[in-house]
Formats: sequence, C-alpha cells, structure tokens
Amino acid sequence: MPRSTWYHNINALKRVDRHARLKDKIREIYHYHNGRYGYCRITLSLRKQGVGKHELSNFMESAQKLALDKLSNDSC
Repeated sequence: MPRSTWYHNINALKRVDRHARLKDKIREIYHYHNGRYGYCRITLSLRKQGVGKHELSNFMESAQKLALDKLSNDSC
C-alpha cells in the first residue's frame, strides 16, 4: 500500500463530520412525524429552526440524495 494512501485513510478517520448536527436534526424531524414529512416539509421545519439556506443547500449537494423521497409537488 502506498504511503500516501495509508496516511489518507488514517487522517480520514480523524475528520469531524461537519454535517452531523444537521443530519441529527433531519432524523429527529422525520421520526417525530412518523416518516410523514418529506423533503419540502423538513426543509421548511429546519428553516423555522434557524438553519440557513446555504447550510442546507451545501448539505444537500454533499449528500446528493437523502433516503427520503421528494414529494411529487414541486411547489417547495
């Protein structure tokens, strides 16, 4: 194994997940509403809690796709 790969893997374990708080909030909202909240409602709920628009969009870009399906209504 190349030295650079070894150190890359070691350092990857030490990195802090910068979206951990946001992931926990999303899970909390989703489970609190028994899985009835989709993308739009969760986003609105997070915005009401003070999570910024850019923080949400950056998280969504990095996550690519949540396990929750977006509602078919595109009005959000």
